[in-house]
Amino acid sequence: MPTRSPALTTRSDQRALAPRSGDAALEDLLDAESGLACWRVVEVVGEHPLELELAWSAGSGSGARAQLTVSRSARVSVFARNLSVRAGNLAPEPNRVSVTVADGQAVTRGVYEVTGDGSGQDQPVAIPPFAERVRLEVSDPAQLATSVLLVQDAQGALRSTVPADRQPPEGVSLGGAGEILVRAPLETAWRVLFTLCL
Repeated sequence: MPTRSPALTTRSDQRALAPRSGDAALEDLLDAESGLACWRVVEVVGEHPLELELAWSAGSGSGARAQLTVSRSARVSVFARNLSVRAGNLAPEPNRVSVTVADGQAVTRGVYEVTGDGSGQDQPVAIPPFAERVRLEVSDPAQLATSVLLVQDAQGALRSTVPADRQPPEGVSLGGAGEILVRAPLETAWRVLFTLCL
């Protein structure tokens, strides 16, 4: 009976992503599988900011999926037999992106960013998989006190209202949050940063 190997069919790849126009379209960067699941360290490096989507499975099930926003590089550790990586350019110029996968385990953290412009209304922001904390930032520091992060539970009940100028430095814990809402003054650019536990 042949032994199964933890070696992946592909360990690295690279792609030149076209300049962003509109929403970032994700392109396949790596698709690999092996005979056995083991800890993998995935490193992605780009010349410019990019969106990243990782999907992995340790067996024959549907597995897990995570989204990250990467300024230049990221390292993620996953227990996987099958692994796919997709990337989308966030820059207005071409972006050469490379990925390498090594066997091993490392303590890693990721970030996922959602951006918007204030409308004076509550704007919903979906919570990504593996998010454990969230932080609201605004483009105009004078609008910090009037910009608010609202946390609803899974039943839609408001559980927390946090003005942007009163957030803890590490962000607000998500706990059992079902949805995040952002309330920012009209025409105030904002971004929500989720800290991911990966």
